Amino acid sequence: MSLNSFLCAWVPVMSRPRRARATLLLLWAGSVAGGRGVAVVTGGTGGIGLATARLLAARGSDLVLAYGADDARAAAAAEELQSAHGVRVVTVGGDLTTDAGRETTVASVFAAVDGELDGRVASFVHAAGFFHEGLLSTHLDGSMQDAFAMYDEYQSIYPKALVAFAEECIPRMADGEGRIVAVSNPGCNTMQIPRVNYDMPGQAKATMEWLVRMYALRLAGRGLCVNAVSPGYTDTKEWDKARLGMGRGDMEVGRKLLDEKMLSRSPMRRWADASEIAQTIAYLAAEQTGLITGAFIPVDGGLHLT
Repeated sequence: MSLNSFLCAWVPVMSRPRRARATLLLLWAGSVAGGRGVAVVTGGTGGIGLATARLLAARGSDLVLAYGADDARAAAAAEELQSAHGVRVVTVGGDLTTDAGRETTVASVFAAVDGELDGRVASFVHAAGFFHEGLLSTHLDGSMQDAFAMYDEYQSIYPKALVAFAEECIPRMADGEGRIVAVSNPGCNTMQIPRVNYDMPGQAKATMEWLVRMYALRLAGRGLCVNAVSPGYTDTKEWDKARLGMGRGDMEVGRKLLDEKMLSRSPMRRWADASEIAQTIAYLAAEQTGLITGAFIPVDGGLHLT
């Protein structure tokens, strides 16, 4: 926390009556605690990841943001977060869909954590996403013979990346303080109907959800919390690929077709904004007291009920 932020918080608190002052000091102490250590966020320069990074930075967390290939967007995100919140931000580009790319990216992220920041990790949010151009035409229906490369790419970016990052984060987390949050999707656990046309990412995120529960069980003794958040249909740039595909190059035609297809399934019949998903992720990563672990939390306007 910067000196300016400290003074802005301290002066109004000390002007309150004693009982109110004690309560506010406890809340403020929790806010400071939420800022200890680094927040590692994959997919952190756009969409849900960036929306989450904004909330964590507002709490004082320094950030390491992993991203794919858009260097300009990463630089803009880092500048925004540094200017708005006075935190340190390191961005690391890399491809999480291949074994070699994933290993290189993970090594670079933790070289930054240890070398450029203070070596402690407060939270890890796995929000990386991937939309393969063949996603909508590749299904588990007898046509997988030539599609295992895509299958493996989704395994790499979701469960394998979760494990790779988590295994590096866990030794750097303080007992009672570390938090891990994975971003999943509806239909990726045994409590919900599988989502048709989400075959490839779905199988990978189903594995990821199992890993969340296992990590939660194994790390509970240290007071580390591991959870998954399942967004509904969230209007991020990744959906533009589907819009272009459905509209055969016409974005507005694709937008209309996608809205008709996707929103008809959602009880609230609207797209979520990334900031709405980030609210729950940030709570789990920086605000909760430490009893929520092993949970799968839908933030989807009731989509999980259908």
